[in-house]
Amino acid sequence: MSFEPQIANPPSTIWDEFREALKANRLVILCTFLCTVIAVIGALQFSTDIYEANARILVKIGRENTEVPASVDKGGVVSTGVRKEEINSNVLLLNSRELIEQTLDEIGLDAFRVEPPPPRTFVQRVKHRIRNGLRFVSERVQNALIALKIIPELTFREKILLALEHALTAERERDSDVILVTLRLPRPEVAVRFLDRLLVRFHDRHIEVHKDAATSQFFHRQSESYKSKLDSFEQAKQQIRREYALTSINEERAKLLTRLHALHAENEQDVRERALFPKSLDEGKVAEARGEAVASNPSINLLRDRITQLRMNRVEMYGIYPSRSPQIANANEEIDTLEVVLFRALDRRIAERQKQIDDIQARLTAINAGEDKLFEIERERELAGQNYASYIKRWEEARVSEEMDRRRVANIAILSAPQMPIRPVAPRKLLIAVMSIPAGLILGIGLALFFEHTNDRIRRPRDLARLSDVPLLGSFKLSAAGVRFSRKPSGSKALTRGA
Repeated sequence: MSFEPQIANPPSTIWDEFREALKANRLVILCTFLCTVIAVIGALQFSTDIYEANARILVKIGRENTEVPASVDKGGVVSTGVRKEEINSNVLLLNSRELIEQTLDEIGLDAFRVEPPPPRTFVQRVKHRIRNGLRFVSERVQNALIALKIIPELTFREKILLALEHALTAERERDSDVILVTLRLPRPEVAVRFLDRLLVRFHDRHIEVHKDAATSQFFHRQSESYKSKLDSFEQAKQQIRREYALTSINEERAKLLTRLHALHAENEQDVRERALFPKSLDEGKVAEARGEAVASNPSINLLRDRITQLRMNRVEMYGIYPSRSPQIANANEEIDTLEVVLFRALDRRIAERQKQIDDIQARLTAINAGEDKLFEIERERELAGQNYASYIKRWEEARVSEEMDRRRVANIAILSAPQMPIRPVAPRKLLIAVMSIPAGLILGIGLALFFEHTNDRIRRPRDLARLSDVPLLGSFKLSAAGVRFSRKPSGSKALTRGA
């Protein structure tokens, strides 16, 4: 035994302890690293390769996304472009279960029954047995879960249908009018075949959704109905024209108004002339003059001329005869008689003109009433004509649309058909194998730190110093049996008791 007194080592850092822990458990780290890498590579040998088939569909501007706005008078078709809702509707249709079921029934379930080829080499036989064992365990676990009513029992068709729903994705490519459809399956030929038939079904379903067999008949019935209304309005117009004797309304009204204005002017002139006569006339002479006027119906102008002549003669007679002479009295009597006749003639002509004025006003009232009725009917006829033209146009568009449906014309086009994939897209074996290296190192270091934390053996001088408050003064060497040594970092040994 020898004793080497020395001053205790300064406290170690965390990095020093970490390195010592890694060094002490290097075998654990190595074994964990190797086991992790080998386990990952081994698991990749039993993983199923997934192949991806994809296709692209272009949604074009077509009859499905055109509309006739109500504000367009002439019914012109205005395109609104390919709307986002139109593309989203096609995406939902592609992902619909009904479409997937129809395609599955068309292909058949046998296309999804995978029968692996018989193993030939030793490695293939080992993998085959392991796969069968894993499949057996999986089936037993699944049966147990079904028996416990944790999961429902599904038929083979239902399982395939759920797998297809999960494997099929359809989405819009960024802000374009293109829809990307992808399908991931273990067998690439089945993926391509299924996706190809799915696109065919989608095209047929798209046409069927936008097709309306009753549209053409509806527009035809509506156009015929409005045509009948137009005929009835035309008959009503002819009836009103016959009832009110209307031909050229504006021309007739202008003539009547001109005549009415002239009658009013003539009547005003006669009324002024009549007002010039004395207010009190001999009633007997008036009655006698009325009979003479009615019997003889003298001309007013002749009466005026005769009265004027008599008045001139009376003026001459005043120069010859005295004022109370019989000649002047006879002249005055004749003038009074003719004035009474003229007065009654003016009265009768004013009455006749008033009757003409009343007739003209009645005719103008009838013309206005007939014109109002014609205007009302014409307005309804114009509305019916616009509706008739609109329905005729829509009927023609519906007939064209039906013809396009019959010829399977739609606003979608296949940009790229599904192609046979060359390499699988999952699992990414190279990436997983590379990632298993840092994963194994991290796992090994973690286990090493865990073992170091749970290990209570004294292997270093500072481990002994942590057990007591007594400071460590130094170390010494022992060579007796039953004593185990542990090396310090500086090369000296610390005492530990053997097992």
